[in-house]
Amino acid sequence: MVKVSVSDTFNVPADTLWKTVSDFGGVKKLAPDMVKSCTVEGKGVGSIRRIVLTAGGVAAERLESFDAKGKSLSYSIIEAPLPVDRYVATMKVKELGKGRSEFTWSCTFEPKGLSDAEAKKTVETMYKGGIASYKKLLGG
Repeated sequence: MVKVSVSDTFNVPADTLWKTVSDFGGVKKLAPDMVKSCTVEGKGVGSIRRIVLTAGGVAAERLESFDAKGKSLSYSIIEAPLPVDRYVATMKVKELGKGRSEFTWSCTFEPKGLSDAEAKKTVETMYKGGIASYKKLLGG
């Protein structure tokens, strides 16, 4: 099992960051060049988002947990053009004070067709790009 964790600080309050992170169907606004559309089936834990990628292919992810008070959610990939199996990710927002917050995106998975190191680097790169998109969107 491979573990990945990437964190960064934001110059926005935790509530502001959490509002964006917790929008399970809002991935298109984070990566408009990569995401053609995103739909969510159901509400709350157990809901499934289907992401149609501009490069082709579909990713489907299930919301596994959602803690608004603790500013944390987890999701699993049930279908995706990624070299992973049994992927479960957690996104967590922490208040740092003075209008600053920390975002941590972590996961565990089994690599599929890649070495542990190659798969870990692929997911880390994806997370760093995602965090950069959150920063661009929020200006922080």
